[in-house]
Amino acid sequence: MQNIPPPIQPRPKAPERPPERKPSPFNSKGYIERNFFEKEFRQDKYYEKWRISQKEREEIGRTIGQLFGELIGKSEETKILSLAERLQKGEYYLPPDEKIKKAADEIIKKYGREKAQVIGKTLKELLGK
Repeated sequence: MQNIPPPIQPRPKAPERPPERKPSPFNSKGYIERNFFEKEFRQDKYYEKWRISQKEREEIGRTIGQLFGELIGKSEETKILSLAERLQKGEYYLPPDEKIKKAADEIIKKYGREKAQVIGKTLKELLGK
């Protein structure tokens, strides 16, 4: 008898739509206000993640906001990612800006390496990365 090849399996169907990505806080405006992080970190969900009081969370947000001008443009996203990378892994996404280096070191010194890593991870999540 002849060798008959097995029947061809139907091709798996592609998912209907791609998985949801968390939207960037920059949205269609292309910028966020300086106090965005301060307002965002005021929320109780960050206490659950960080175990830091509301006042201290606002202070962290203020520290991050002070790195930039009144408006934080989409072009500044790499600087925020660089800060997050420094907090999370101890290395920089880009060659460090003095302000970013100082802010990262201040947060690490005040809250410790473990909490700084969680803060860095949260910053990346906020940017949808």
